[in-house]
Amino acid sequence: MDFYYLHKYTALRMNNTLDPDMKQHTLYFLGGFAAGAVGFIALLAGFFSDQEAIMCAGAVFICGAAAVQSVLLLSQPRPRQDERLMFTREPVSTCSGVLYADHLVTITGESITFASYSFPFAGSRTVAFSDIDYIMAKEPSLISGKWRIWGSGDLRTWFPFDIHRPSRDWIFVATLKSRRTRIGFTVEDSSRVIALLEEHGLLGGVS
Repeated sequence: MDFYYLHKYTALRMNNTLDPDMKQHTLYFLGGFAAGAVGFIALLAGFFSDQEAIMCAGAVFICGAAAVQSVLLLSQPRPRQDERLMFTREPVSTCSGVLYADHLVTITGESITFASYSFPFAGSRTVAFSDIDYIMAKEPSLISGKWRIWGSGDLRTWFPFDIHRPSRDWIFVATLKSRRTRIGFTVEDSSRVIALLEEHGLLGGVS
């Protein structure tokens, strides 16, 4: 599910309409996730009960879920030019206090809002600058989270949903003052965000 559809969905809901493409992609995403979860549970149940049939059924569910998600990612329709003008990713200069905004984050003079942060319902999360110790900008790698599309790999650094994260030029990791967990995130214009973080004294370094 592309962020384009998340934004389009919000706009259409405000007009009491529903985007059929977004609805279909959401259905496939949740269906694949549910099938994967059932397969994983069946695989564990078969392993602990020593039932090969249950293990095989779990493996089939997992493979099916992987196939559904792969087809979903490869078949994402792209917005037409006129739709891009309707759902532009340019910073929202008309909104008071907004310094930078794209489909992934919104930065004001006091906070950062991460779109599609919570799993699996894709709710946003806003973190005040006063709650952030520092933010590191890291080169994309397996360790820094280049292939982490959503969630966490070490249960400490949690990433909002970004299907294009493997192609981003920088990975940002925010260390919070009051929590052990960190927030990893990516943006569409890294140079502008790095400049904003430096301006507000939040950039801890570039590595």
